[in-house]
This record gives sequence, C-alpha cells and structure tokens, in this order.
Amino acid sequence: MLNTLRDDALQDERIPYHYAALYLKMGDLDKAESEVQKAILLNRSFIDAHLLLSNIMIDKGARLKAMLPLYYYLLYNSNHDDDVQAVQQLCSLWKSSSGRMIDYLRKPIIANDLYGDAERQIKTISTNDSISTAEGVEAIKILLRSTCRLFEFLKMKSGDNFDFYQLVYLDFFIELHTKGYVEPFVYFISDGQWHAQVLEWIAGNGQKFNEFRVWMESR
Repeated sequence: MLNTLRDDALQDERIPYHYAALYLKMGDLDKAESEVQKAILLNRSFIDAHLLLSNIMIDKGARLKAMLPLYYYLLYNSNHDDDVQAVQQLCSLWKSSSGRMIDYLRKPIIANDLYGDAERQIKTISTNDSISTAEGVEAIKILLRSTCRLFEFLKMKSGDNFDFYQLVYLDFFIELHTKGYVEPFVYFISDGQWHAQVLEWIAGNGQKFNEFRVWMESR
C-alpha cells in the first residue's frame, strides 16, 4: 500500500513535468514554465524539474531565472556526467550573453523590478570578472566571487515578493549566503567539473565544508 501511494505521488508530479516538456517542444514557453513550476511545488526534490525549468528560462532569455534552478539542481543531483554538463551550462550563463539574453536586457527599466535589476547586476558582474577563459581552481574562484556578489545583491533587493522564484530559490540562497556557506556551496557544486581542485580545497577547509553539508542535509 505504501509503495502504491509513493508511486501515485511520483505520478502526480510527473504529469505537469511531461506537459512542460511537451509545451517546450511546441515553443509555448509560458505554459511550459507554468507546468514545470507545478511539478516543483508538488515535490521540490524532483531534481529533473529544476533542470527543465532552467532550460525553459534560457529559451525565454531570463538569465537569473535560468541560473537559480540550475544552482539548485547542482546542489542535489547525484549523476556525475549530468553535473559536468550543468556546471558548463552555469558557466555559460555567466559568460557573454546570448542574443536572447541581450534582448532581455534591452527591455525598458521598470522601478522596483527585482528580476530586471538582477539581470543588469549579472551583466555587470560577468563583464567585470569574466569566467570565459578560466579553468580549474581559477574558474571556481571566479564562480565563487560572482555567486557571492549575486546572492548578496538578492539579499539586499529581494524583499517580500512571495512569488514562485522567491519561495523556492531566493529565500534558500539568501539563507545560504547569510550563514556564510557560499564558498563550500560553490566548491560542492563544482566537484563534477573540477574534482581534484575541490578535494584540495576540502583538505584545507574540512570543518567549513562539513558544517555546510550538515546544514544542507537539514533543509
């Protein structure tokens, strides 16, 4: 009986997920975003849904909203090969913008628009500290600096939006930043891409890394 209930719950979250994938193929990005959000709200540990949302938001040209689920996906995904691809995708988002991303930044500036302000902040960060030519530990350090600056900006600006992205991602990453765990977090999500460099960092920062792991597992 318990297994049946678990299977039913899994099926419930997969229904909107599959609808989202279908709408993405059809090019209806708004419906795709809405459906995959339903899947995530049904089960935040449904990691593939976070990756799908990131891909949808890349197609929509919303770089912050593509980054946040990708950061979250990297935190909880356990497949090494997928981790490598996701880190590369995250670094690509931090690198020079695609045409769609640039088009998004050309939209009129709206007062108190958190996401528009964040897009411009990301553009400033990535322009001043490009990850495009870095590798290994240097790439991790740039990713760390960029992530710290982004999460600090979100902490100062996010307020009380109470929308999907605030409740699922922003509050989580703001708390992570507030507790001082951005550094172990960035090394943790970089492991698939730069395993040797991550192990070397852990060797000198084991206590900090373990504190972060305990906090993460308690969430």
